Amino acid sequence: MKLLHCLALIICLSCSGTSNIEPQDEQRLPDDIEALERLSSSKIDDSRKLEIYAKLGKMLKNSDAEKAKQYLEKQLNLAQEIDNKEYEGRAYHGNGLIYRREGKFVDAINSYLHAIDLFEETQSFSRLADDLNNIGFLFEKAGAYEEAITYFEKAFKYYKDTEDLKYLIITYQNLAFCNSKKGNPNFELAQTLYEEAIELQLEFDPNNNYQLVQLYNQLGGLNFKKGNFEEAIVKYKEAVEFANRLQKANEQKSNLYHNIAESYMYMGNSFYSLANDWITQAVSLSNSETPDVLLNQRRLNIAGELQQRQGNHAKAISLFEQAIDMADKNNYNEPLKNTLNLISQSQQAVVRKGGKIAYEQIFAIEELEDRQEELRIKFDDSLDKQALKEALKKEVDAYHAKVKQARIDSDNWVIIKSVGAFFLILLVALVALYRVVQKQKKELMINEGEREVILQVFRNT
Repeated sequence: MKLLHCLALIICLSCSGTSNIEPQDEQRLPDDIEALERLSSSKIDDSRKLEIYAKLGKMLKNSDAEKAKQYLEKQLNLAQEIDNKEYEGRAYHGNGLIYRREGKFVDAINSYLHAIDLFEETQSFSRLADDLNNIGFLFEKAGAYEEAITYFEKAFKYYKDTEDLKYLIITYQNLAFCNSKKGNPNFELAQTLYEEAIELQLEFDPNNNYQLVQLYNQLGGLNFKKGNFEEAIVKYKEAVEFANRLQKANEQKSNLYHNIAESYMYMGNSFYSLANDWITQAVSLSNSETPDVLLNQRRLNIAGELQQRQGNHAKAISLFEQAIDMADKNNYNEPLKNTLNLISQSQQAVVRKGGKIAYEQIFAIEELEDRQEELRIKFDDSLDKQALKEALKKEVDAYHAKVKQARIDSDNWVIIKSVGAFFLILLVALVALYRVVQKQKKELMINEGEREVILQVFRNT
């Protein structure tokens, strides 16, 4: 099944990598939206208004995106009016986050690109790194892993230079995931990146057990993907050690136990007994909390496949039917697709051994399989990752071309102004020279006149 390993931790960063970039006064603003709105309408200085608009945009972006956009627009306009590049960049950043949540990836990438240029100008390098990471996230979602890696690597450099270790570790994870997913996967590099992330996490914050659980789980998943099941089990068990230090971690441990069971299952029939033990422990842990439906489907698929591999097809079918009952059948559902494939195998095995499966059950599974295939095609068409990838690349190219042209125009204008100033100075100099020459000529004429008078006097004497 290979579905519980949670390899991806591609994180879109909604906040700055370091808290000290936030203006100190902003921390003392009210936390109530109505109070902030009243304050924004009062007579306060522009810098304070920018802080309020920024906080309102941040607070409203999840609950009321349209209203958040209005405040971000006010922030953007005011920042441009008073030439505050930092808050102008933060307004673009906020818009990018909202556009991403709305699925408007092209608009999001344009906003992030504006923010990056402004943060570079203000030397807000942690914020700049966040939006490089966010662009990487967009390309990852489009399946453009090579392009995503390019942006994650840029973010990595800034996080490293600023010693922003928390987000440096996240970038390690993002790079590891993309290297394991790209067209020509580099599993060895992905493994190294995960290991370095773990080493850094243990050095930076060894008490962040939640993060360490994720890192070891991801490294286990990578080894599972490589077919190195024994090493995968080692990493999953290390994740369990850190999960044991968490409060209310039963669901996380249940996931890890399912992963361990699946790894033993793929090691062969001599390990089925161990796999069963881990499934039993996993099921006992998940009783106290209710996980999401997809997660439950995946767990049932693992448990059902284990029974199937042991020849217990009736029990496997029962588990698969539970997964089907809880599944959303009106949308493409990858865990459901796997369930349908597995239950078909068990039905066929029962029939081959002389058992009976009601025709209605077989037809119902076939009908669901056909329906899921239709939904998959529709889903792929609506997603169209290739078109999204090209649109994102085109937007990046267009933005940089526009910036380059603006710089050329600016340079040309500087040249024009310089040349104009030169000719103006030259003209002033010529006029001054002309006046000096005319004055000298006039003085010379007076002198010549006086000389002529003197000579005339001498002639007359």
